[in-house]
Amino acid sequence: MSICKRILEELLKFTPYLFQLEGTCEMLDARDLLALAVTGAGKTGLIFMPILVIR
Repeated sequence: MSICKRILEELLKFTPYLFQLEGTCEMLDARDLLALAVTGAGKTGLIFMPILVIR
């Protein structure tokens, strides 16, 4: 998770939440993920963060 965190902090203008980092790592490990959170919590980040790490 530390590698993902370092990559994302360099590319983003904000610090990702812990659930975003954990979810990103899970998806990159080819595991299914179901994220439930309130509106505005950052679920959309789970769509683009794995792409940024892979890139």
